[in-house]
Amino acid sequence: MRFDPRLWRLRNLHLIMLLVVGCSVAEPHAIRIESMADSNQSSAIAVDLVAVNDPVLTSELKSLSGPDWFERRAELLAAHADRLSVVSLQIVPAYVVTEVERPSWHRSAETVLLFANYLSPAGQHASVLTGYKQLLIRFERDSYQLIESD
Repeated sequence: MRFDPRLWRLRNLHLIMLLVVGCSVAEPHAIRIESMADSNQSSAIAVDLVAVNDPVLTSELKSLSGPDWFERRAELLAAHADRLSVVSLQIVPAYVVTEVERPSWHRSAETVLLFANYLSPAGQHASVLTGYKQLLIRFERDSYQLIESD
């Protein structure tokens, strides 16, 4: 078999494409949710998963609390529609979601954030989901935990 430089370049291009797609930073490969019976003091929780494609906007959003995000969500989505994608969930106590829908274009997003509208201030922080592979989000009485699961 003869060496063909065009074939070699094509193989290398495919390898590079696989590495770029396979090493997406923002995407958890799977997201599961568990809500304890007393989560959010036995109240439903509004949760948004937000894919962000802008480093400056990411910094701004990470500084928001859950209630701040939900108050400003319509304004932020209108102003940054080309850089934000959102999936909204309503999580009730004692509930399990085995596969959570992720925001559109989450694979190419710089960051994926979680905002929860908890009653307790301990659960109102924004969380970065970037870097998790198999993510379990456990909603508890006053806050939530992000757990890398198997």
